[in-house]
Amino acid sequence: MKPEQKAQIITHLQKITKKHFVECVIMEYYKQLILEFHYLMQKHLWLHILLLKFKIYIVLLNYQEYLQLLVFNVLNI
Repeated sequence: MKPEQKAQIITHLQKITKKHFVECVIMEYYKQLILEFHYLMQKHLWLHILLLKFKIYIVLLNYQEYLQLLVFNVLNI
């Protein structure tokens, strides 16, 4: 295998790994929002629940945009 081909494969694998890392970070944030939601439900803090639902909705709605922004801007892929 030529060195250029190896370099292309390594670069491709690095991009995939970074994208997977970003996906994991976003999903972890989503899990934290869900845990916060359950806590607020137990405490009957309805206004906070509505705000949190809005945050969760925004995260899910913009999931792909978040990924693209993080991958391309933050991680410079």
